[in-house]
Amino acid sequence: PECAISNLQIFADRGIVIAIDDYGAGLSSLAYLKQLPARELKIDKMFVLQLTSSNRDPLIVRSTIDLAHALDMEVTAEGVETQAAMALLSVMGCDMVQGYLISRPISIDAFRCFLHEYRARPAEDDRQSMFKRPATFWKSA
Repeated sequence: PECAISNLQIFADRGIVIAIDDYGAGLSSLAYLKQLPARELKIDKMFVLQLTSSNRDPLIVRSTIDLAHALDMEVTAEGVETQAAMALLSVMGCDMVQGYLISRPISIDAFRCFLHEYRARPAEDDRQSMFKRPATFWKSA
């Protein structure tokens, strides 16, 4: 593990953004937050899919967002499928969302068309206005 962490640090030092994916699922651990030079935390969809119908999931998601922000990390919520979930994530301070509400998987040509149409939309019609840090809602490659 020390060698892997060292290699990740080299990447981070060279400006490559390291993300912890599927946080909260499987064997993810708070130790990763302490040891890895990650700048982004992606909350697993298992906590997001029932965000508006569960008593515990909102508490876990909000706590995770607060912890990640305290560690100077951006947070992406995976599995966003409803406007209600996106609105709640916005209130919680989530930086970015990913899921079927935004788009189902598409071909590269469809993605180019999507980007062209997105850039041409008026700002007031933009979903990103819901978020506190709108510039990070859509990541550019």
